[in-house]
Amino acid sequence: MTIGPLLSRSSLLGIEARAGVEAFAHHLCSALGLPQVQVQWVPGMSTAAINQHGDMLLADLGDAQRVTRSTLVRYAGFVLHELLHRKWTDFGARDRRPYVASLHNALEDAWIERRAIRTGLTGNAEGLLHALIAQMVSEAMPQVKDWAAPGQLPFSLAVYARGYGVTVPTPSQVLPIWREASARLDACQSSYDTLDLARWVFDQLQQQQQPDPQQPDPGQQPDPGQQPGEEEGEGEGEREGQGQDGEDGEGEGQSQGSEGEGEGEGEAQAQGEGEGEPADAGPVSGQIKPDTQAHEVEPNLPRQDNAPGGSYSSTEVLNNGAPGLMTQPYWGHGVTVPPSLRYQVRRLFENSAKEWREGGFKSGTLHRASLPKVMTGAREVFARRLSEEGVDSAVAILLDISGSMYPVMINVRNDPGAARGTRIDIAVGACIALLDTLAQAQAETMVLAFGEESHIVKPFSMPWRKVVPTLQRISMQGDTNDFAATRYATECLMRHPAERKVLMVLTDGVGNVESTRAQAEAARALGIKVIGIGIQTDASRTWGDDSVIIDRVADLGAVAFGRMKAAA
Repeated sequence: MTIGPLLSRSSLLGIEARAGVEAFAHHLCSALGLPQVQVQWVPGMSTAAINQHGDMLLADLGDAQRVTRSTLVRYAGFVLHELLHRKWTDFGARDRRPYVASLHNALEDAWIERRAIRTGLTGNAEGLLHALIAQMVSEAMPQVKDWAAPGQLPFSLAVYARGYGVTVPTPSQVLPIWREASARLDACQSSYDTLDLARWVFDQLQQQQQPDPQQPDPGQQPDPGQQPGEEEGEGEGEREGQGQDGEDGEGEGQSQGSEGEGEGEGEAQAQGEGEGEPADAGPVSGQIKPDTQAHEVEPNLPRQDNAPGGSYSSTEVLNNGAPGLMTQPYWGHGVTVPPSLRYQVRRLFENSAKEWREGGFKSGTLHRASLPKVMTGAREVFARRLSEEGVDSAVAILLDISGSMYPVMINVRNDPGAARGTRIDIAVGACIALLDTLAQAQAETMVLAFGEESHIVKPFSMPWRKVVPTLQRISMQGDTNDFAATRYATECLMRHPAERKVLMVLTDGVGNVESTRAQAEAARALGIKVIGIGIQTDASRTWGDDSVIIDRVADLGAVAFGRMKAAA
């Protein structure tokens, strides 16, 4: 799924937007000659970030969340901006002084964007980046009360240096500095050059300070309560949620902006946009010190409150290698599926197709009930066999292989009989029974084994019998990352063309309860039936009312499939 077709829709689901953004990032990496990045979705994040290792962090989008076209355009702009950092930014170029670092971020951002446009690096870089800065300014305009505060100057420089015609009110004293810095920017060849330019800007700003506050203006009476050396307005411009120095140069301040959604396809119009000088914000208020906190110069991503907790990257969660295997098959031996269970599952999952004979045709097989009509000259005395196409089903089975599912391994190796009746033995047996019965019902299945990582041990295309030897030898793997496994399985099911989608989880443990429960609810909102099957334990805390407990494989027929009738 690419981002282009999604832009023709007024709104889409978060799971679709995420897939489109990731595909766009991978496509853009190829176009820019960059190694592929790993996109991580982080809840509560306010800005995008990228580091020298190729980890791109974006504000998370919930699966069932509605995403507008303008928000999708904004994400595309962020991806392009962060990949330009990946291409040209030297992450070793840093200044320890926070204010100088903010000025450097502002100039570095403008430098990479101007360079991309000047060199024609991508087809629509200017339009996409212009839309991004316009949104950033339109959100900042009603929030900032004092544009002359030192904390706002790096933001003002970031907007001015880009040169898109989008402006903010700027003190007249600093405009000559902005012009000179912008003129010097194109001559920069590296991030160290932009750092030197940021240091020059800082030195120039320090020379633009107000007169000594001990010397009052003519005609103005000094404040008798003011002590010598006190300076009014010092520290103004500090703002709640100021960005910390984030992922290698990218700020992660607390966003105070709106989501930027609505009409205009992400090109929100900012006050003051157009030719001409910005409105004079008055003299710089307050003293500019090296440790002065500054408004983040990066654009903000919309805050997302309905995405589940826990950072998520499908490329990091999924281990494409096979899970660890034991030397001999220990689990799930002698699984027999009772005929009653086969029948029950088949009734639930088979295609539900209907077939019948209907008379009143001029050709076909003779319809006996219509024979008396022959005397009246009627020719519609034949019948045909008609059918109605059923509903296809896709089932993803999550198998917990975390450490708590396994007995003390030395006992099993010394005495294979000790494996019988353990949690992993029951879970593997139940998984094999499910695969067998679902295959009889013509439902397509996949198996995802998860511990710390997730492994696709059976894709939808594999015959189920081929995975049985792997399941019987599967070895344990650390902790229970049930959130990531559930989210990945949801993505797999949403890509499957079947009309009926079911997610079944075989587990004993409690992993990331809050995030996994939120992800399960998101999957249900997308039309996926989610069922937690607790192996000798109650799984309702995570999986809610759609959960059951089984103590042996035979319990599947008695309890588990009763929960699945709603999916049929």
